[in-house]
Amino acid sequence: MTILEVCFSPSLGGLELYCLRTAYQLQWRRHKVILWARKGSLMEKHPLAKELNLHTFRQPGYFDPLFLKKAAQIIRAEKIDVIHLHRSRDMASLAPLKSTPKIFTLQIESTLSKKDLFHRFVCKRTRECRFNHRFAFLL
Repeated sequence: MTILEVCFSPSLGGLELYCLRTAYQLQWRRHKVILWARKGSLMEKHPLAKELNLHTFRQPGYFDPLFLKKAAQIIRAEKIDVIHLHRSRDMASLAPLKSTPKIFTLQIESTLSKKDLFHRFVCKRTRECRFNHRFAFLL
């Protein structure tokens, strides 16, 4: 299985370390894993990232046609089976891509209401949402 792990966070805390560890564990289980991170982020510089197939991008906007076009090309070329997203903002930037199933793992608490038109659009295009769930052990 080819899995795309996406986390465009500029920081390096629990969320980002979870993303790195998940990608590493999935790779150790013989899955092909590709990690997309923010260019210049602390995650990019982490030693674990050097053992992964890492691609860096600038932070995409909520609707970024140039990023979507490039992302779609890479996803087709790499034959991605599933996209694992770690931040709701990243989920929003890839929501218009319908062809590949997306899984969203929420690792931090959010007190904002997600019932507006924008969030309904984004969540409708996401196959599954997991809240504090260990995705790496499901595959």
